[in-house]
Amino acid sequence: MKINTKVKKIIFIIILLLIFIIVGIVIAISTTKSKEVNSNSETENIVNTGNSNEKKVSTMIIRDNYFATTLNDMFLNYNQYKGKQLSYEGFIYYDESNNNTMIVARYYYCCGTDSYIVGMECEYDGEKPEKEQWIKVTGIIEINDKNPKEIYPYLKVTSLELKDEKGNMYVNN
Repeated sequence: MKINTKVKKIIFIIILLLIFIIVGIVIAISTTKSKEVNSNSETENIVNTGNSNEKKVSTMIIRDNYFATTLNDMFLNYNQYKGKQLSYEGFIYYDESNNNTMIVARYYYCCGTDSYIVGMECEYDGEKPEKEQWIKVTGIIEINDKNPKEIYPYLKVTSLELKDEKGNMYVNN
């Protein structure tokens, strides 16, 4: 049976339309997931009472849910976060391989007993807390671009609060 040219053209157009629809659905899903990652951190307004001209400052707060995912997004898209105020809790970790850099971190686990430390490097001028002390840190996200091969965000700490009660040390997303 021979298919005429008109039918072949119609079948070709239908296949093209299906491809465009599938690609559109994939793009819509990936965009939605990207927005979900960025919206899983909360913001709150904090009144700055340090001067007579009080103003509201938007602070991004990272909670247990999507802790590692949010930090990962910050490292991948650091320019979108530069200059924003961030607040989160974690334990103090000093990276001995990098000049005892202070990191406020959590343990990330994905499978069985595997876990590793995830957190953000912090620049803090005050007295350094003890290793593994649980803290709440607030600061402004800056970019370390001293080495063009290793550009990453870090937190310039404006407030560090020691916590008596430890939060959830382990996160899985």
